[in-house]
Amino acid sequence: MIINFNQKDAMNSDAGGLIDRSGNYKGKVTKAEIHKGNEQSIYITFGFENQNGEKIDYVNLYTKKKDGERCFGFYLVQALMGLLGLKSVEAKKVEENLIIPELVDRYIGFGLQKEWYVKSDGNIAWKMNLLRFYDVETNKTYTEMVSNKNPEKWELTIQDKGKPVVPAEVEGSYIDDDLPF
Repeated sequence: MIINFNQKDAMNSDAGGLIDRSGNYKGKVTKAEIHKGNEQSIYITFGFENQNGEKIDYVNLYTKKKDGERCFGFYLVQALMGLLGLKSVEAKKVEENLIIPELVDRYIGFGLQKEWYVKSDGNIAWKMNLLRFYDVETNKTYTEMVSNKNPEKWELTIQDKGKPVVPAEVEGSYIDDDLPF
């Protein structure tokens, strides 16, 4: 395989990018896929693209616990449907994926929180947690819209959860402070 350099294509490398900061964003839903987790839990994997062309994929929102009980994500999906004026949605099988087409390509405000964690191999990683949805025009959550309140949640600063861990803080790490370097 041969790849030829193209300056125009190379200049597109600065376009878009990754949503990698906690905060409130406006953009569109690019993915809404239903998955089964461990022991029968259910989650929806969302993808988003903000107004600057930055994207985030694989934002997992759990909607049902393994015992069948609804969890926070279920209520968040209800709020999303309410903000979009959807009375119901129906998952459809597309190739190997179970998607919710009524949610894809819809514009919405969304609050993301970056969470730092240590992976099982000891490496540091982060993921994005979906905290809330907003009406794209008024910046109101569904509750604020129905209660005729001001958009207070949009104004809140979303802080990272956890912190990047340096190797000395990783459990089982050993640093000898007596070494001369």
